[in-house]
Amino acid sequence: MSMQDSLAPMRPLRVIGANKLIAILNTVRTRMLEWALSLEEEGILGNGLSFSASEKQAAMQSQNIRIENFQGVLGDVVGGSVTQTNAQHIAASDFSSLARHLLARGIHQADIGELEQAVRDDPEPASGKRFGPRVSAWMGKMVGKAASGSWDVTVATASGVLASALSKFYGFG
Repeated sequence: MSMQDSLAPMRPLRVIGANKLIAILNTVRTRMLEWALSLEEEGILGNGLSFSASEKQAAMQSQNIRIENFQGVLGDVVGGSVTQTNAQHIAASDFSSLARHLLARGIHQADIGELEQAVRDDPEPASGKRFGPRVSAWMGKMVGKAASGSWDVTVATASGVLASALSKFYGFG
C-alpha cells in the first residue's frame, strides 16, 4: 500500500475462483480414494481408522509417488527433514557438457544446435546476469516453448534451468 502514489490507493487482492478450489478438493478426494483402493489390493485394511504397526510399515514401503510438475524444494522427507540433490555436471566453456545437461532435461537436439550457434555468435558475457543477444533470444524462445507446452516443463522451471545451466557454462555458477 505504501508503494502506491495515488489519491485512491487500491488494496492488493488475489482472487481465486471457486471452481479452482473445488477442482483441488476433487483431485485430493480422487487421489485419496485411489490410494485407499491400492492399499486394499495389497491387503492393508486396518481396523476402522487405525492400522497396526506392520500395516503402517507395509504401506510406507509400497508407496510409489509420482510428481509430474513441482516448483520449490523437492526431496526425501525423513524424520521431518528434507534432502535435495541437484547435480549439474556442466564444465565452464565445455559446450558438450551443457548439451548433455539440456538434452537430459528434454530439450531437443535441434534447439541445442541453435544454442551452440548463438553461443558462438555472441560475445562472452561479463556477468551471469546478462547473456548475449542471441543466447537471450534463444532463452526467450525456449521459455515460449514451455509456455505453449511444446517443452514439457513449467515456465518458471524453464527459466531457472536455462539460466542456471548457462551461468555454469559461462563460469558464473
